[in-house]
Amino acid sequence: MYTALRPDSPLAEVDKVFITTNDFINVAKYLKHHLAQLSIDDNFESPVFMPLEFSFQLQAFSGNVEADEGTFSVQFLLNIGKHPTNRTDIYVGAWANMNVKDARMFIASIEELIYGF
Repeated sequence: MYTALRPDSPLAEVDKVFITTNDFINVAKYLKHHLAQLSIDDNFESPVFMPLEFSFQLQAFSGNVEADEGTFSVQFLLNIGKHPTNRTDIYVGAWANMNVKDARMFIASIEELIYGF
């Protein structure tokens, strides 16, 4: 466990984040599927992707995609632990626009790391 930066914070400790090899593989598949669907329908929004460990959440939203051009929105939330009094999960995260070319490079990087090609 890691101590929060502020001692008066309601989050006294932050859990270590656990992300498996299968999580990375499934994120690559999730993003591939999302890009394929966006090429058909610019308004497509993927359901939330969350691994069994609940360590993070990813959701890909609508965008404008043609081949390797365009952008779409993503939201990424990281489970950093539980509130000390009510034990609810605490997530931190970001919302951003992702460039299609960068998304494809990210997918390729995961595949190269996992499968070695």
